[in-house]
Amino acid sequence: GRSSAALGVVHEDAHVLVVNKPAGLLCHPSPGFWHSGTVVHELPGRERLPGFSPISDEMMAERLSYTGEADSAIPRAIVHRLDRGTTGVLLIAKTARAEEHLANQFRSRTT
Repeated sequence: GRSSAALGVVHEDAHVLVVNKPAGLLCHPSPGFWHSGTVVHELPGRERLPGFSPISDEMMAERLSYTGEADSAIPRAIVHRLDRGTTGVLLIAKTARAEEHLANQFRSRTT
């Protein structure tokens, strides 16, 4: 289990949220972690910094494109992942425009 400390926020504005993902936390729900233990579950209780705003239901909805992981629920907001054992910075898209922009940057390896 995790401590009760809020998920640490590095930056947040209207379009992007940047969090410190601690080791041991998965990025998104998957078998054995449907109800807890992921960044997605920790987002509502994240650290509140200037620029905070809720992430829309649209962006928290499951990705429609096939991800290769039929047994996982990956929200649109999650545009890249870090392994469970990895501590690092995770970029989260808060808008469809940011989702497209970040996905293109990761695809072209410019982020």
